[in-house]
Amino acid sequence: MSNRRKRRTLPIDRAMVLDRRYFQEHPQAASYVRAAIIGEAPADVRGLLVEVEQVRPGFRMRHFFRPEQGDGGKAIHDLLHQLQDALIEQNARRIRELEAERDRLKAQAA
Repeated sequence: MSNRRKRRTLPIDRAMVLDRRYFQEHPQAASYVRAAIIGEAPADVRGLLVEVEQVRPGFRMRHFFRPEQGDGGKAIHDLLHQLQDALIEQNARRIRELEAERDRLKAQAA
């Protein structure tokens, strides 16, 4: 049996991977908002949001906040718009990949 321990992934590690991936896929973005990951913050994260700000590539700051009841749902609204934009961008990228594959197959068949 191996004496090597299985490395546990900490919540902050998962958060860092998500944030790194987001900024790699959105190099023009200066910040974005996402739901907090359980264990990422020392507080109860239910309903907690995180604004992740990229200070410079590879250096990010996280600001935790709870949407105020009186904000009319603006924080959630903004988050949903960011999610929608990300899905649209991801789908557009996949469509371009599929079109390129189609064109490559057509060229091979010709």
